[in-house]
Amino acid sequence: MKIIHFPRWAEVLKVSDLSEKVQSSYNITLRWYLGWCRNQGTGCSVDSARAFVEWAKREKRVDDQVVEHWKAAIRWFLIKAKEP
Repeated sequence: MKIIHFPRWAEVLKVSDLSEKVQSSYNITLRWYLGWCRNQGTGCSVDSARAFVEWAKREKRVDDQVVEHWKAAIRWFLIKAKEP
């Protein structure tokens, strides 16, 4: 499992081409995910992202559209973390 380090994610998000509304939503989701990782004692990874989404779905019992938005935020994080 490859641990992903992306300490400047909030700065990168703020200057992204995403709308302010999407940026705000991604910021909330990513802070939630990163806090969950800390509480679980795990690093950010594809595996922890999947586990987080499954846990969040069970906890929040939301519709698929909300879950897809969470996934989009985490996908953005994982992709941007790989960029130079």
